[in-house]
Amino acid sequence: MEIVKGSRVRWGRLLWITIPLAAAAALVVLVPRSGPKDSGLPVLRDGTIAGGQAPVLIAPRDRVPRVERFVWSSVSKVDRYRIRVYADDGALLWSSETTDTVLAAPTSPALASRTPYFWMVEAQTEWQRWTASNLVEFRVGEAPR
Repeated sequence: MEIVKGSRVRWGRLLWITIPLAAAAALVVLVPRSGPKDSGLPVLRDGTIAGGQAPVLIAPRDRVPRVERFVWSSVSKVDRYRIRVYADDGALLWSSETTDTVLAAPTSPALASRTPYFWMVEAQTEWQRWTASNLVEFRVGEAPR
């Protein structure tokens, strides 16, 4: 009888361990998980822009007779651009934001002839996130023939 009694004791201990484990496993599988809560912050995208698509700067480039406007390519699903113009020493001369891909050049500061300047455009891809173009150099003066 002791053999039978010992078997019952082992079986009882096994049930005390397996039943709670099975119940916990069932809860993990059957209880739906809640997704992230809406933080109330604005979202400006449908998804991440593939490959970090950035604006391509069109004009001015290289040597130009004068600078009347800045022109760049559009980026899909972007509605705001930031343009920056730098002096050859890296100092920021001018910055502006627009929703268009063309922006009139400022009248001040005046751009000196034959001095190298650099410009870039950033596209707002989502809230507080921007993707930048390459820096492009230009000089005001006689255009090459």
